[in-house]
Parts: sequence; structure tokens; C-alpha cells
Amino acid sequence: MLFIIFTGLNITVMAKNRESKSKIDHPNDKFFKEVMSQRDAALSYLYAFLPQDLREHLLFETLELSKDSYVTPELETFFSDIVYTCGYRGKRKITITLTFLYEHKSQPDKYIHLQLLKYILGIWEAQRKAKQKLTVVVPLVFYHGDKHWVKRDLVALFPGIDEILKPFVPEFEYLLTDLETYSELDILAVQESFLASAFLAMKYRYNEALLKSRFGLILTLANSNSPNFLKSVFVYLLQVTVFEPGEVEALLEFASKETKTSAMTTYEKIIQKGKQEGIQQGIQEGIQEGIQKGRLEGRLEGRLEGRQAGMQEGERNKTVNTIIKMDDEGFNTRLIAQILEVSEEFVKTVLSTPKGT
Repeated sequence: MLFIIFTGLNITVMAKNRESKSKIDHPNDKFFKEVMSQRDAALSYLYAFLPQDLREHLLFETLELSKDSYVTPELETFFSDIVYTCGYRGKRKITITLTFLYEHKSQPDKYIHLQLLKYILGIWEAQRKAKQKLTVVVPLVFYHGDKHWVKRDLVALFPGIDEILKPFVPEFEYLLTDLETYSELDILAVQESFLASAFLAMKYRYNEALLKSRFGLILTLANSNSPNFLKSVFVYLLQVTVFEPGEVEALLEFASKETKTSAMTTYEKIIQKGKQEGIQQGIQEGIQEGIQKGRLEGRLEGRLEGRQAGMQEGERNKTVNTIIKMDDEGFNTRLIAQILEVSEEFVKTVLSTPKGT
């Protein structure tokens, strides 16, 4: 059995005021896992990015999503994985495991070998305890940061050693997909349009101007598969980009009519869902027009504007929980405020308040 690790590196780490520990860039992580859980997207990636000699030995018709995971608690701050099984035709026909493993990094990792080695050793230990044969592990690193990744061997971490000492340093190869080295045309050539849509969204995730200029194209590619794919991409774009009121519709001006209709319907459903889960029920219209001070007993002190001040404590608690949940899902402060119809100041106050206080 052969293992292939697919590792995606994220280029943003977001600090959390609500908790002392830092948090990975959740939208990228969640979106990547959602994309690669789609069998067609995984197939398209393997066809497009695996080396030819390895690709020619895979029996793609047998590719199947598995429930297995090999990320230990020690590694969960670094990795999250999605596992597939697949037939492999070498000297004999065997079943291999392809592990799409998303690694959370802020930039190219000089010590990537150490993290991968821990993961590989974890697989081997699990196999040993299960009395299974040890398998070959082929790490495949996916990276979409804005800094160029220069591959180095593990031995490079030990400058000055000679040929006598080199055999004492463990060496293994990993395969690298640096998304920044692929042009937009290269990505558009990917067989699966949903994967192309996702990769364009991730490629331009840190360039707001380019992302918005490709907004219609990205959603058109997503919509060519199904409304579910369109929703996945749309939610991701809303999580990682700040849109002004009315801007979404304007950005869809040059999209196809079908895409524009589907996208706006999806957008309205997302907004409506946020309202239904939030404070819509507890708001009393027109109580005050200025700014009043509100207080969440034992938890939160803040200022709520206009009708927000009229919420009863039960509704306030629901609002706080919804804000925290949406923040955990990766929605930015402005979008949370727009969806729940509260002030950005209130959202920031909730998120800066320690849990349990």
C-alpha cells in the first residue's frame, strides 16, 4: 500500500482576542477540505498536478473517499486531512491511500520535512499497532502563498556536514504544487471547472482587486457544475473579501445571465439564513435612534445603536452566540454586522470579550 499526502499551505494566521491561542485561517482550510472532498475535483487535481510516472500507475476508476484520518492531536494545529483510497498498478496491483493534507503555514516552511516526518511516522506507528505492513508515503505539498517556495532537501538544515555524516540524516522527497507559479490560463485548463474556480479564488484570495475583477468568471465556472458548488465558492468569497452594499450585483455585470441569477439567489439565501439564525426575532423596531448603552449581565458591556438597544437579554445571548459561530466560520466583522443588522462596534466587542465572562 502506498500513501500520497496532499498538503496545502495557508498564508494567513488570524489572531483571536477571544481566546489566548492563535487560530489558523479557517476559511481557506474549510474551503480546501470541501473542494477536495469532491471526487471529481480530487480526480482533476491528480490528473493535472501529479508527476506523469506516478499518475500512469494509478487506477483512477477505483478512487474512493475514505473516513480515515491520521492527524493526531499534536499535529491538528498544523494539519487537517482528507483521505482517498485508490488502486495502484506497479509490479503488482495493490490498493494505495491518497491523503489530501492541508497544512496551515503563514509562509514557505523551512522545516516542512520535520512536520511531514511526524505525520509519516504517525502513519507507520498506526500501521504497526494494527499489525499491517508499513507503506511508502509520498508527500504532495500544495502552496498558494505570495512568497516563492524554494524546495530544499532535509540535509540543507545541517550546513557544513560532509559525505561521512550525510547517511545519518533521514532523507525523503515531497512533491510541490506552488499555485503562484501557475498562470490563470494554466488553472483554466484544469479539467474540472469547479476545481479551476476554487483555485482561482484561492490564488487571488490575498489580492482583493484581482479577486473582484475575476468575481464573475469564478462564479461562472462554479455554476457550470451545480448550485451546490456555486454556494461553496460564494460563501468562501464572502468570508475572505469585504463587499460594500450593492457591490456583489455590480461585480456580476459581465457574468452570464444564468450565473447572475443563480449567484444573486444564493447570495440572498445566505443573507436570509444569517438573519434567521441571528437577532431578527428579538429586535423591537424604532425604540431609539441614537446610541445607547447596553449590557449583557456578567458577560458583556457594549453600546448598541438604534433598535439593537431594544433587544431582550435572551435575544442578546442568541446574538452573541451567533456572532461567535459566524466568526469561527471565518466571516469578517463587517459581513457579520450586515447580516445580523448590528453595529460593527458591537461585533468587535463580542469577539474581544473572553469566553465564559
